[in-house]
Amino acid sequence: MPKKTLTDLEVQFLRAHVVGDAEAAEQLMSQQLAVHGEADALEMLTWIAFRNAVRMYFAEIGQTWNRGEVVRFVSQVRAVFCSEHPDLIDVLATEEQICYALGGPEPTARDAIAMGVCRMVMLRVLVELMELDSGQITDLLDEARSAVSQHLAGAGHGQEPSDYVAGEGAVANYPMQLRHTTR
Repeated sequence: MPKKTLTDLEVQFLRAHVVGDAEAAEQLMSQQLAVHGEADALEMLTWIAFRNAVRMYFAEIGQTWNRGEVVRFVSQVRAVFCSEHPDLIDVLATEEQICYALGGPEPTARDAIAMGVCRMVMLRVLVELMELDSGQITDLLDEARSAVSQHLAGAGHGQEPSDYVAGEGAVANYPMQLRHTTR
């Protein structure tokens, strides 16, 4: 198995997505695939940024979480952010991913595309809900990039960080779907 590497294009793609620049995100993904053939560390980068954003959001609103709160939150998000495309995110996968990011049980939903889409959509939604500015988005992505780079440089090759549930290869398959995450 070839060694995974995290590229600047993957980080730039995620940033473009998070700020709602779908055209730039598509161009960056095309460049990534043309130059590197795949986006093999993007899933891990997305997971860590998503996990950190979930934790920041729940800490910011001062809310302890339980499954019921997560269910209500996902319902509200779907009503506001996904009203034109309510099936964009899989409800169960999204609820499980959020609960897991908050320290809950490992998700049972294993659909790679559903997990990847929910992480990408919810990362963008969380950034918007928290009203993160450019510097805060940079900090969020730099922290995730650092964690991925440390993992990939360490002895953990072939193993993912202990709380990472792979959606292998999912990110490159859905940039066009992500155009629908705007209100």
